[in-house]
Amino acid sequence: MRTVTSEASVGITETCTPGPGFRAATKQRYSDFIVNEVRLSGEPVHLASLPAAVAQKAAEEEELPPPAEAVEELAELLGEGPAAAVLRLDTHERDAARARVEARARKRQKGGGRGGGSAGSHRYLEFTLYKENRDTLHAILQLAQSLHVSQNLFTFAGTKDRRAVTAQRVSAFRLPASKIEQLMARKPFGDSLVASDCTNVQAALEGLRTHGFPNYFGLQRFGANVDAATHEVGAALLRADYPQALRQLDEGDAVAALRLLPRRPSVARQLLEGLRDSGSSNVLAALSRLPKNLRSMYLHALQSWVWNHAASERLRRYGCEAAPHVVTAEEAAARTYSIEDVVLPLPGTKVVMPQNELAEVYTELLARQRLEPASFHHKVKEMVMPGAYRRLVQRPRDLSWQYFRYTDPRVPLARTDLARLRGDPEPQGVADGPRLAVVLRFTLPPSTYATMLLRELTKQSTDLTHQLELNQPHVAPTSAEHAKEE
Repeated sequence: MRTVTSEASVGITETCTPGPGFRAATKQRYSDFIVNEVRLSGEPVHLASLPAAVAQKAAEEEELPPPAEAVEELAELLGEGPAAAVLRLDTHERDAARARVEARARKRQKGGGRGGGSAGSHRYLEFTLYKENRDTLHAILQLAQSLHVSQNLFTFAGTKDRRAVTAQRVSAFRLPASKIEQLMARKPFGDSLVASDCTNVQAALEGLRTHGFPNYFGLQRFGANVDAATHEVGAALLRADYPQALRQLDEGDAVAALRLLPRRPSVARQLLEGLRDSGSSNVLAALSRLPKNLRSMYLHALQSWVWNHAASERLRRYGCEAAPHVVTAEEAAARTYSIEDVVLPLPGTKVVMPQNELAEVYTELLARQRLEPASFHHKVKEMVMPGAYRRLVQRPRDLSWQYFRYTDPRVPLARTDLARLRGDPEPQGVADGPRLAVVLRFTLPPSTYATMLLRELTKQSTDLTHQLELNQPHVAPTSAEHAKEE
């Protein structure tokens, strides 16, 4: 039987707000969790148009004659006669010719490769990736394979929750917009809480606004299976203990496992194909089959594990108040600094580790993984981890909420971008509905986990087993049932 990763096992133990919280089911539907990335300008990312509308626009543009400068450039590359012949081709013939023209154009670029050519605005395509109930890495993998390009061409700010509706910006190196538009025309990728005590909910929400919450890395950082937790794999890689990393990543014979896996693209399939082709002892070669951001995920998870445990120890000793150790007494008395100014390091080569009693905590945590600070100076360049600083406590910005009574637990409680573009109306509550939800809206900084905010609010575990229990139909009592219980 598989053991599920628990909060305590990855250092998530403390809270900042007073009160008992309340019993609630989060993510009962994947549309209960809507995540919109925030641009540097402060504007949230939204899906602006449907694939069909984009495809229609692309079709209209294809019917227009090519601009004069494009015709001149084509003639310069091919000569006037061949260029005129290309312009007379039908759509399918033109696509084949385009590939040959692009190949010839690349040869003419000075320097060649990813760094060749002029650094213009067309080197990177930026687009909005909207997904429902789908992991970011898997969505990018499917997109890359459908476009017949490497997934390493795509970059993004961070992975978004799987069981959610999310919108984020993605950039792609030298990928024509038309390829995305045509793909979407063919195969488009296709915060509420159920509560039972309104009084406790209101107090918890006010406490969250005032005190914030511990800025833990959420369970999704570490994977659901404790026997193959990502931080344990990262620790083995930092120790250069590749046989141990292999035992955690590979549950058996790679060839046999591949026969059992579905043919659809997946991280497991990529890793097993690498083990099959490179040999079971060559873990680094197998890992090279994975996209770079996924390969580094294991090492980042180890840093996150250390940080979570250190943060819990700091909160146990001093609570969610700033304890002046480096600042002067006068500054502390004047409350020049608050708990929001306290940062703890993610261990690495370019951070200054604590010089107070928390220094021993970091040393002990690394020793539990048979590591030391020097371990981050890895002989493999790709595994050298510089480290970073992370705020101990975060407060949500723009926090607002509204209560919502309803009857059918299957009906969405919030409108997604896709529903808005389709013209679906805003969900309407039922005045005397037996079920109560709270719809939350808030903004969080990068690398801050909304699941940890919900944990602080409800005082409930985000463990997979507990969440599955909460999402059973009998768990969310109706108002009548709750009154009867009292």
